[in-house]
Amino acid sequence: MKTEKSLVNLYQTFFPSRELENEEASLRQSIVRVKETGIDTLDEQVLGLYKKDPSFIEKQILQCIMDLNQINVDIDYLSRYAQQLNATSIIGETDKLLFVDELMEYTMLSFFITIYSLENNKSKENFERCFKNCFVLLDLQGEKHTIGSHNIQELEKMSRLPMHLMNLATDTYWTAWTFLIGHELFHLTNETEMPAYEEEMKADAYGYSVLIQMILAQKENKIPEEIQVFHEYMYLSPIMLLEYYRLRDFYRELCGKEIQKEIQYEDHPKPEERQDHLFELFDTYVPDDMNTEEGNALLNIFLDNIDILREQLRVKKKLGKLELRD
Repeated sequence: MKTEKSLVNLYQTFFPSRELENEEASLRQSIVRVKETGIDTLDEQVLGLYKKDPSFIEKQILQCIMDLNQINVDIDYLSRYAQQLNATSIIGETDKLLFVDELMEYTMLSFFITIYSLENNKSKENFERCFKNCFVLLDLQGEKHTIGSHNIQELEKMSRLPMHLMNLATDTYWTAWTFLIGHELFHLTNETEMPAYEEEMKADAYGYSVLIQMILAQKENKIPEEIQVFHEYMYLSPIMLLEYYRLRDFYRELCGKEIQKEIQYEDHPKPEERQDHLFELFDTYVPDDMNTEEGNALLNIFLDNIDILREQLRVKKKLGKLELRD
């Protein structure tokens, strides 16, 4: 039984849960509207599990990672709305906590849905929806650290993807999330003193090894059916995740925030450095017999759509319609 001063209880006290306190009615309304379009992707049993514990999937994946890696450490997991856009590991005197900001979870999933929606439908109307949502992800969520939307109805329209693309978006989310969790597990279990930059790179390497391990375990039917999102073509999802941070840096530079950016990366690798490092790890962690062709094609499609959004940001800046507001 956790004491009142345990890390998980302290963080539950200090940070509210946007999921638990504000989102149930909105979630149900969204489900009803989606079902009205003829798409039925969520059953009442899953919704019931979500209401009981919004992190039930995360905890199951975390337990699977720890079992596969024989990590016999008592680690609590908690997700709350801390408005910090990160995942972090906290070590107390007697316990350890893996804490993920709900802002990061919302941003990651919305980012992936935006890119796949743009790939699915490049009509003028949907392009405008996707770009406006991208701007919200960069400015409101990336800079002001507040969850929000330019228009909830337009966001829902943007999110009405064919089933295979919605599954692709959520699989990308969960595999990128797994990479982040592996990264933080390194911080929680590493006992070797090293410079911050080096530790971040080693944590990325460990996180990537965890993701590849989960992909290989799924091939061998060692992953529970309800969390089988670890397909071979998802092996580049961490690269896709880091594209959000590269795009955010690009946006900040357009808005004249270069100095603040340099301070941010004083002792941490930049997103492009992290990507380059991950590419260098392929020979070490990706088996020769892994089917990487689909994953490579998926990344190229993803990057093509990032380029479209980046170019639109340039156009808005040139027209004087883009500025980072304090």
